[in-house]
Amino acid sequence: HAVVQERRKYGKIGWNVPYDFNESDFRVCMQLMDTYLTKSFENGDEKVPWNSLKYLIGEVMYGG
Repeated sequence: HAVVQERRKYGKIGWNVPYDFNESDFRVCMQLMDTYLTKSFENGDEKVPWNSLKYLIGEVMYGG
C-alpha cells in the first residue's frame, strides 16, 4: 500500500519506471508457487496450472 501511495504523487510516470526484481519479489513468487502447487495437489488435479503460474509470475510479479 505504501508503494502505491508513494507512486501516486508522480502521476502516470510513477507506474512506468522499471524496477529490479528483488528478494521480496522472489519470496512472493515462491509463496505463490507453493500455494498453487499445494492446492493443485490437494484438489487431485491431473494438470499443474502452468499457464496461470507463468502469467502471474512473468507478467504480474516480474512485469513482463
